[in-house]
Amino acid sequence: EDFFEQQLGGHDIALNAPSQKGSAAIRYRDAERGFSSEIRTRYVHGFPANSGVYIGYVRGYSLLDASLSARAFGRDDVIFSVVGTNLANDRHTEFVGGAKIGRMIITRLQYTF
Repeated sequence: EDFFEQQLGGHDIALNAPSQKGSAAIRYRDAERGFSSEIRTRYVHGFPANSGVYIGYVRGYSLLDASLSARAFGRDDVIFSVVGTNLANDRHTEFVGGAKIGRMIITRLQYTF
């Protein structure tokens, strides 16, 4: 259940969290070559929310994320990585009153000394 039902005429109490959510991922790693990748899907079922002035329903959503990481320039001490979340750009909110979240891509160049 997404809420506790009140028995004596009061209001239902929202748990402010989905009753169903999950994720699945496929990951590949080649440590010898310094390469790794991952693709992940996430699912969150819609749920009622009631927290102060933030009262309403959070629509369910499914997201696709991916990441790649590799040694750069043939060196062991330099790693380049890119991470993409919500690749399908499903603009969604994760709580009532929250901002819409879209696609985000982050890159990183790491040097270890």
